[in-house]
Amino acid sequence: MTLSEAIDRLLDRVKLRRNTYSSYRNSLEPFKVIFGDRDCADFTAKDIEEFLSGLSGTKATKHLKFMHIKIMFDEAQKTLIDSGQPVKWANPCMFLRDEFKLPVRKRASNRICDDTRQITKTLKVKYILIYELATQMGLQVSEIISIKPSDLICSGEACALVFHNMTDNKDEDIRNMPFALYQKLLEYIEKNDIKKNDRIFPLTRQAVWYLFKSKGITPTDLRRYHSSKKHSKMGVYVKPISVYLKHKSEDTTARYKKI
Repeated sequence: MTLSEAIDRLLDRVKLRRNTYSSYRNSLEPFKVIFGDRDCADFTAKDIEEFLSGLSGTKATKHLKFMHIKIMFDEAQKTLIDSGQPVKWANPCMFLRDEFKLPVRKRASNRICDDTRQITKTLKVKYILIYELATQMGLQVSEIISIKPSDLICSGEACALVFHNMTDNKDEDIRNMPFALYQKLLEYIEKNDIKKNDRIFPLTRQAVWYLFKSKGITPTDLRRYHSSKKHSKMGVYVKPISVYLKHKSEDTTARYKKI
């Protein structure tokens, strides 16, 4: 199988995922232009290393391109196996994993735990509430800024947040909420005289991102912290965490889990 055929097969497999397709294509097209006619079995680790070393960009960029190339060779081997043909060559990227791997990042959960006191001391009340909604409930910024007082429900100490008019074939989505957080939201609503159908946080997504970014974290870090806590409670299974966080793909949850 030639390199061009292997790349075309991989791109065809991911074509329905627009962002994934674009990322793979950007990584593999230059590789295809140079080596397209060569057979996959003829590649060596040195060929891959020279190609990646000649590219501009950060170490993270080269790591991403390396992973795409590795997956492409894996796909070529899988195609041959599925067609009943023997595979007598090894993936050349196997010998370069140490060279192109990224340094281990400090776990987002640990980093946020270490910085929590410093972060919350410098935030206004509304941003503290946004912080807690993200870390305790795993909400996205777009979900947080859309919350209205009418979305909050509580029976005794069983509290929840209801999202209406969901796009994934659901009329509504109910998320459990800690009672203490529910009380804080009620106090904030009463203090600021927020009407029943007004947004509690009339902010833009960009404004929230900019604020937290200026403090050294992002809303994505906060969700990662939440998923890390959820992961430790639910075991190593990705699927239940994926369902809980409303990810469309388990691959997305796996990215959070690897932190």
